[in-house]
Amino acid sequence: MLPIEKSSELVSPYELIVTLNIPASLSWFEGHFESQPVLPGVAQISYVMHYAAQRLNVSTAFLSLEQVKFLVPILPSDDIVLHLTTDETHLKLQFRYLADSSPDSDPILMSSGKIRLCP
Repeated sequence: MLPIEKSSELVSPYELIVTLNIPASLSWFEGHFESQPVLPGVAQISYVMHYAAQRLNVSTAFLSLEQVKFLVPILPSDDIVLHLTTDETHLKLQFRYLADSSPDSDPILMSSGKIRLCP
């Protein structure tokens, strides 16, 4: 149920940028919604935790979600950029999903939030 990873850049031990393609075949889209499938928020959080644990070595257990906003639906076949940052203690994780836009236009913020992690 993971998206297709197109590219990835570990900017620092605390920052990761991953470009993803969201295939229409993902089971997350089943029943969420018939008229226009959208990637559920739980899937977005799942991807955040997957890439943060895998590439930033953070805990997969979290205490809370803070300031989570889903602003623009992520649709089947979208190309998106996941931007992750953590602090030096690896106890706070911030994420942003951006539309993968052209170099001459500003990226569109699709969703964002902060996650407090367990020590």
